[in-house]
Amino acid sequence: MQAHHLCPSAPLARRAPHRRRAARRSPPAATQAAEPLSAVLASGDAALPGPVFSVASALEASVQVGYLGALLALLAGGAYLVVRQVLLRRELEEAAKVLGGRARDGTATPGELYELGCVMLRKKVFTAAVRHLEAAVAGWPGGGDPEEAAGVHNALGFAFLGLEKAGAAEAQFRTATQLAPGYAVAWNNLGDVLEKGKRPAEALRCYEAALAAQPGSSTAAERVAFLRTRLGRMGDGLPGGRG
Repeated sequence: MQAHHLCPSAPLARRAPHRRRAARRSPPAATQAAEPLSAVLASGDAALPGPVFSVASALEASVQVGYLGALLALLAGGAYLVVRQVLLRRELEEAAKVLGGRARDGTATPGELYELGCVMLRKKVFTAAVRHLEAAVAGWPGGGDPEEAAGVHNALGFAFLGLEKAGAAEAQFRTATQLAPGYAVAWNNLGDVLEKGKRPAEALRCYEAALAAQPGSSTAAERVAFLRTRLGRMGDGLPGGRG
């Protein structure tokens, strides 16, 4: 009787481990459910939501449009400068041709010789500029506007600077300031020659004269401030100093 009672229970005891192993196989179902998430994360931009992708595309397009606009603006500015230079050069060539013909014929007035000299200055043909400006100075009427005469001497001084003749340039700038004491440009030019010639105290007085004649002259104001500081450190050329 006891054997009949124990035999049916033995197979049940052997089947129990199979149930536990089946329970252990259930987690792969959860792993399979997680695989689509990793695929989404690995897919990159293709998995971005629609609104986010559209905003990114719009921003990229706006940046490209901005770069294109800046490039077109630069090209337009460069084209304008090139055309302007071409027109200016053509204008100078035409003026040199007309005025040069009159100068060769001996019919040019002192004013036209001055204009021709200025044209040569702009073309950086300094030898011809000196020649025509000296002719203009020689024929300039004595009873005319002193500031106009000062302008001729100032231009001649600038032409001498182009030939690296600082002494001749200084003489012309001094003459210009004597003819027109309120001519700030000539004072600035004279100060520049003296400063480059290592005569800072004299240059300072010229810049101060230019600033008195034209208080808004940024060049004169800058050089006055610089030279006062320099001479103050040197103790030279200022009240109480060696000079």
